[in-house]
Amino acid sequence: MMSKVAVLMAEGYEEGETLTIVDILRRAGLTCDTFYFGDKLVKGMHGIYVEADKPFGDEVKEYSMVVLPGGRPGGQNLKENPDVIKMVQYFNENNKYIAAMCSGTVVLSDAKVIDGKQVTGYVGYAEKLIGGSSEMKSL
Repeated sequence: MMSKVAVLMAEGYEEGETLTIVDILRRAGLTCDTFYFGDKLVKGMHGIYVEADKPFGDEVKEYSMVVLPGGRPGGQNLKENPDVIKMVQYFNENNKYIAAMCSGTVVLSDAKVIDGKQVTGYVGYAEKLIGGSSEMKSL
């Protein structure tokens, strides 16, 4: 049962993707918290600052799902953070849900959680989702 969802907000997150996910989950009655790295006010890829809920850390492990939104350079910033990679691996090893959207999917390859799995990604991401099945389809 899904009880709590953690949405990671790295600088350059895609505002529409990120906030739509949070909005829908909260309207559905789920606990959905946003997590920041560094400053609580996080700048999106279109220059919109949003105040995130909590600092990224071990508390995320208490959640049922982690969400990796896209954005430029939001997805890349998540990918380059070794603590995010470790967290995604923790979720995978503990059979928890991992969701990624658009450029947030690049984290999955570095975390090695898609090895041998069929994946679907945004146009042009087939070569970025290394480890995913060769049957990968781009939308």
